[in-house]
Amino acid sequence: MKKQKLLISFLILFGIIFIPFFTGCNDVKLKKSLPAPTSAEYQINLDSGRQMLYTQSHPLASGYIFGISETKTEDYADFLRYKTDKNYFDVTNMFLNAKTYYFFAKYVGTGDYVSSENSPINSHSIQHKLDTPFITLTSTTLNWVSVNHADNYNINCEYGNKKELVATTQDTTF
Repeated sequence: MKKQKLLISFLILFGIIFIPFFTGCNDVKLKKSLPAPTSAEYQINLDSGRQMLYTQSHPLASGYIFGISETKTEDYADFLRYKTDKNYFDVTNMFLNAKTYYFFAKYVGTGDYVSSENSPINSHSIQHKLDTPFITLTSTTLNWVSVNHADNYNINCEYGNKKELVATTQDTTF
């Protein structure tokens, strides 16, 4: 009877310790979660006039998701999501004048890494982005069509690689 109890105890202990190795449980890898971006920011590239959302790049991210909403909400499910392989997203053709937009960013994970949580929600009110004027040059006179919401016009001239301000005027002729 003692041998039988000892054998049963041994088999139970053996099962508890070694069965996970035989069933493949030792191959389970825990996935690591990427940290959430600290923010998503709005920026205008002054050279190109492009409007961009951007977040910090992360070396382990396989992509980025930017969420955008036209209404103030704390519910991330209400945002339209755009996936990109860059840590920035061009919103020039999406963001309209005189509106406020809400947005967030998220890192996309692959392999051993799970996608991050969402960054905090930021907002930006779009001020009037002025249109590019239509310009004509007749002889030595420069003319252009007036641009809505423009207070004045800067006339620049490029000499080689140098850009120089020639005049500032409220007229549409120079």
